[in-house]
Amino acid sequence: MTAVACCREPVPVPYNQIMHITGVYRAPAGADANNCRRAAGDQTRYWAALVDDGDTLLCTTIYQGS
Repeated sequence: MTAVACCREPVPVPYNQIMHITGVYRAPAGADANNCRRAAGDQTRYWAALVDDGDTLLCTTIYQGS
């Protein structure tokens, strides 16, 4: 993972999308992208990464611009 300027168009090579960080949380046991949902019925597609040796859950969505 790396960080790039979000306002760059097109997405810099070799990347294919820019992710928007939606939350950073203490990871519960068995954490996955379902733990990123913000409310009951949230249908947003999230991607999740466990960082800090699995202690922290990093939640992202695809950056849609503006």
